[in-house]
Amino acid sequence: MECIIHKKIKSSMQSGVALQKKNWFLSIQSSAQNNMDQGIILKFNSLDDAVCYAQKNKFDFKIVEPPISHIIRRNYADNFTKKN
Repeated sequence: MECIIHKKIKSSMQSGVALQKKNWFLSIQSSAQNNMDQGIILKFNSLDDAVCYAQKNKFDFKIVEPPISHIIRRNYADNFTKKN
């Protein structure tokens, strides 16, 4: 079986990243159309736990790293300065 180890990506409507830092998800994908295993998602506290579980159960897995977002820090006064 194939599985993907990933983190949930923060939506644009969320401001915090507290819950995104902790949880890794292992999504099990099945090649058969009518298989009951389709759509199983397991939650782990760390990447190492998810990898160990996949290796223990002999899953072919791929790790998808979350994209790095850059936060631009600005002062409130910058909203009122003239721009060239």
